[in-house]
Amino acid sequence: LISGNTSDDVRLEQGDLVFVPFAGPQVTIEGLVRRPAIYEIKPGEGLLDLMRFAGGARAEAWVQKIQIDRVLPANERTPGRERVVVDVDLSALDEDLDFLLLDGDRVTVPSIGDQRDNRVAIEGHVQQPGVFQLAPGMSVSDLIERSGGLLPDAYEEVGHLVRLNLADSTYSLEQFTLDAAGRTVGDVPLRELDRVVIYGRSKLVSPMFVSVFGEVKEPGVFPLQAGMTAQDLVLAAGGFTDRADPDVARLVRLTDPVTLTDTISISMNIVFGREIPSSLDVLNGAAQRNGVIATAERAEDVLLQMGDRVFVRRLQGLREDGQVRILGEVLFPGEYALQTRGERLTSIIARAGGLTPEAFAEGVGIMRDSIQVGVDLEAALANPGGQDDILLFPEDEIDVPLYDATVRIMGEVEIMARVQWIPGRGVGDYLSEAGGVNITGDRGRTSVTYANGTRRRSGGFWFFGGDPEVRPGSTILVPSKPSPGPGFNWVAFSSALLSAATVVVALTR
Repeated sequence: LISGNTSDDVRLEQGDLVFVPFAGPQVTIEGLVRRPAIYEIKPGEGLLDLMRFAGGARAEAWVQKIQIDRVLPANERTPGRERVVVDVDLSALDEDLDFLLLDGDRVTVPSIGDQRDNRVAIEGHVQQPGVFQLAPGMSVSDLIERSGGLLPDAYEEVGHLVRLNLADSTYSLEQFTLDAAGRTVGDVPLRELDRVVIYGRSKLVSPMFVSVFGEVKEPGVFPLQAGMTAQDLVLAAGGFTDRADPDVARLVRLTDPVTLTDTISISMNIVFGREIPSSLDVLNGAAQRNGVIATAERAEDVLLQMGDRVFVRRLQGLREDGQVRILGEVLFPGEYALQTRGERLTSIIARAGGLTPEAFAEGVGIMRDSIQVGVDLEAALANPGGQDDILLFPEDEIDVPLYDATVRIMGEVEIMARVQWIPGRGVGDYLSEAGGVNITGDRGRTSVTYANGTRRRSGGFWFFGGDPEVRPGSTILVPSKPSPGPGFNWVAFSSALLSAATVVVALTR
């Protein structure tokens, strides 16, 4: 199987039985060999045989330290000493002196180190940075030439030679200067392991940026280039969107940071069209009424400076379109696009076919930005377009629920419950059905939340009147009493008073 020799292969005949017995002792070899695997060994076979089975060591293998992880035979083990590691120098073995292997041995052939001798390195702004052979008499200029020469933006004033001091393993730094041809001024010879660094002017200069926001296709920050105008910046941002005002934009420029003034920035209008648009007169008039001197310049004439920001406005009068969703008890629930800028609640309900007979008009609510907006639908239907007919926003969700003839009691009550709504009953009646208010409950701050999301709070002191009306689908909430401050603890006082009264009654009886 290993050498491909079939001279000892057996010819099979009709009726032959091939029996494969259990495997004998096995060893594992891994690492830098050509055929790492698990091999079965015969008695007397050793490390040289195993290396031959594995195809031999690879070129980068370190054969002077082949490591064997061995499980000791049972008769050689002592408590705490069941496994050992054995290092073997393969080059010291021969056919007469082999290292015998045991069942379960794991052989690892490691790699030589990564250290490379006879080398120097160059990095930075050269054509081909990397590691090079150190030739006899080689200098920094020779290394730069072998690396393809300097890049166009290389900084020629100062380069660095980093050198390892073998005596104490520290590094020293030497400066050199390059001439126009890329050679060092004065010959700088190289030593083994030297590292040459060539810097670039673009890396040494602080980057400068400008930005554009608003109705452009790719808003964001862009590097400032020499001669860049406001028009160039808009082009770099992909141009205007179809919602942009293509005539006038706004440029904001920071004032000189060296000069201490109260003015942080100045702004100006920039014009992209051939003529001054009428919209600019409106902007200038608004600015002058606020005591600001409005200026305007053509975008192609405005040279940008570090930190300039350009804001491209949306087209005057343009608004976001959108859609709303209506769910529940209407004839045609679903999503509806807003048809007019000021479309109202009653209009959408009418477009949805109106309310079903099972609809609970008092419970209609609108979810806007994950917050419920209270709605008085009956008043809105009675006066379409009036104050109660709410203006709709994109992404509003209108929920028309079924009629709910129950009342929910929550908070600091004995039993939180949902009970049937009965006309004429008040907050106190429903709290009684929940077992009354706990001693920690604040009866005076009881609130009633109606099915449409609106809320009313009790206005009286404790349970003496002032409760709001309870309607179908309402939720009654009794909050906890505020945590006592550094003053008098009324909760503790009430509890102690109640306990004392109980004791007095018991003693009297």
